[in-house]
Amino acid sequence: KKVASSVASSATHVISSVASGASHVLPRRLKTSMSFRGSQSMTFDTWRRVRNSMLFSVVSIETVRNLDKVIFPTGKWIRRWDLFMLIILCFLLFYLPFQIGVSAGAEMHESIGWLVFHIILTLVFITDTTLYFFRPFQYPDGRLCLCLKTIRKHYIRGMFIFDFLSSIPWNSISYALSERGVSERSAILVFGILKLLRLIRLERLLVDSKIVTDIRMKYNSQWLQLIKYTIFIIVICHYIACIWCWVAFLENGNLNFEETQNWIHGWVNDNSPLEAYSPHPYGPDNAGDRYVISLFFAVQTITSIGYGNIAPQTVLEWWIGSLLQLIAGISWAYVIGGLIGVASGFNERNEEFGKRSDQANTLIRDFNVVNEVMNDDDSPHETTIEAKEVSDRIRNYIYQQYRTSSHTGYVHHLEEVYPTMSTLPPDLQKQAGVLLLRGNLDYVNYLSAYYMSYEEQGDIIMKCSLCEFPAGEIVDLQGRPDGTGRGIYLMQSGCAYYVVGSNARGGKQSRRLLTGGALVGAGSALLEDGHKDLEGSRLFFLTYSKVLFIPRDAINDALKKNLEAWKGSARWVYAKTVLGNSDIIQTYVM
Repeated sequence: KKVASSVASSATHVISSVASGASHVLPRRLKTSMSFRGSQSMTFDTWRRVRNSMLFSVVSIETVRNLDKVIFPTGKWIRRWDLFMLIILCFLLFYLPFQIGVSAGAEMHESIGWLVFHIILTLVFITDTTLYFFRPFQYPDGRLCLCLKTIRKHYIRGMFIFDFLSSIPWNSISYALSERGVSERSAILVFGILKLLRLIRLERLLVDSKIVTDIRMKYNSQWLQLIKYTIFIIVICHYIACIWCWVAFLENGNLNFEETQNWIHGWVNDNSPLEAYSPHPYGPDNAGDRYVISLFFAVQTITSIGYGNIAPQTVLEWWIGSLLQLIAGISWAYVIGGLIGVASGFNERNEEFGKRSDQANTLIRDFNVVNEVMNDDDSPHETTIEAKEVSDRIRNYIYQQYRTSSHTGYVHHLEEVYPTMSTLPPDLQKQAGVLLLRGNLDYVNYLSAYYMSYEEQGDIIMKCSLCEFPAGEIVDLQGRPDGTGRGIYLMQSGCAYYVVGSNARGGKQSRRLLTGGALVGAGSALLEDGHKDLEGSRLFFLTYSKVLFIPRDAINDALKKNLEAWKGSARWVYAKTVLGNSDIIQTYVM
C-alpha cells in the first residue's frame, strides 16, 4: 500500500508539474481544468484503471476524485448489462409493432403477467438511462472522457431525450385508459414505439458485445451475411404486416372490423363464408389470425407477387398501401443486391476451378502441337514424354487440389495460406506460427520445445513451406548444387515411396512406403552438401499429397544460435545418419 500510494502521489505530482509548466501557452479554460488544488494521491487500483483503459492528455484533480464513480466500458458487469439490453431490444423490435398494430394491447387486459412484464421493462429502461450518466464517451481522437461533469453534459445534450421518452410507461398509461375503448388505447400504444429509439444504440451494442464479436470472428462471413439479409427481410415483412393491420384500426376504431369499410372487412366478404380452418380476423382473441393475413400481404408485396386477394378499400389504405409498396421495393432491391454478393462469394472456388481448368486445356492443346512436332519422322531425337500422360496428371492435380485444398499453387508460405498473418506485427506472426505448427516441430527432437524457445521455433516456422504434390511427382532430396531444396519433409496427407540412395545402404537401394504422419530428412538435413549418402535419395508420390517442408537453411541458422540443441540432440542424430540408421520417423500426425 505504501508503494502504491507513493507511485500514485508521484504520478499526480508529475501531471501537476506538466500542467503548471505549460500553463502559459494554454487557453484559460484548459488552464482551469489542469489546475490542482493541494497535494492529492490516488490508490494504485485507480491509477491502473486510468492507465489501462484510455488515452488521455490531461487529467484534472476533479476527474481523479470521481474515477471510482465512472463505469468503465471494459468492466465485466457492464458488458453483461449491455448484452442484456441487446436481448431486450431485439425482443421489442418484434413485439412492440405487434402490440400496437395487431393486438392493440389486448394481452395486457387478459393476463396480469404482461402488465407486470411492462412495468419491469420500464424499470430496466430507467436504470439504463441512469447508468449513462456515469458511462464515459469517446472523443473523435480516441481519448476517453472520464470527467463526470463533462459526461453528464454530453449525455443530456445528446441521447438523453430519446432515452427519457423510451422510459415513460406508455403501456401502463394505456392500461389505465382501457375504459375509453380500443382506439384510445391504440393511440397511446403508438407512443410505445418510442421505446425503439433505443435501437439507435444497437450498432454500438453489437460492436462492443464480446459474444457478437466472437461469432463474427469464428464463422464464415458469407454465411453471416446470408443470415443478416434473412433477418433484415423478416423484420421488414413484420413491420409492413403490423402497419397494414394498424391501418384497419384507424379506419374501424375497434377489433371487430365489420362496422366500417376496411381491408379486413373486404377480405372477409370476399372469402365468406369462412371455413373452420380459415383465419378469423375479428375480435381481440384472434390477433394471430389477423397477423398471418397481414404477413401474407407483406410477403407477396415485398416479393412483387401480388395475388390481389388482399386489397385496400379506403383512400387512406390506398395511400398507406402505396407507401408500403415503395418501401418493400427498395428493401427487396437492397436484399437482392446483397444476396448476389453472397452467392458470388459462395461460388468463388467453383469459378476459380473452372478458370484453372480452362487455362489447363489451353496449355494441353499446345502440348499436343509440340508433341506432333517432336514425333516427326525427320526429328533426330525421340521423345520420352507422353503428352497424354502429362495432360492427365495436370488435370488430376487441379481436380484433387480443388477437392482437398483451398490453394491454387504447389508451394505456399504461411502468409499465403493465412493472408491475415502478413498484416500482423512480427512477434505476433511468430506466436501464431508456433500455435499452427509447433506440434510438427516437436517431432524433430533438436527442434522441439525442449531445446528451442518459442521465438526460435517461430523463426524456423516462418521459413517453412506447405507443399502440395500430385501423383507421379518426384522430389530429389539431394537438392540442387547450391544446397537449396534440402530439408525435412513431414507428410501431412497422401502416400509416397522413400527411396534411400545406394551409398547409404552398402551399395543397395531400399524403398519405404510413407503415409500421412511420416517424417523424412531429420538426419540427412544435417549432412554436408554433396555428402555421398545423399546420392539417389528421392520421394516418389503415389497419390495427391500435402507436405510440410522445413528448409535446411532455417535448421542450420537455429542450431548455430542454439548450441545446446546441437550438443544435446542434433550431433547424435547426425552421427546415426552417417552410420546408416533410418532417416524416417513415423509420427502419425494427421
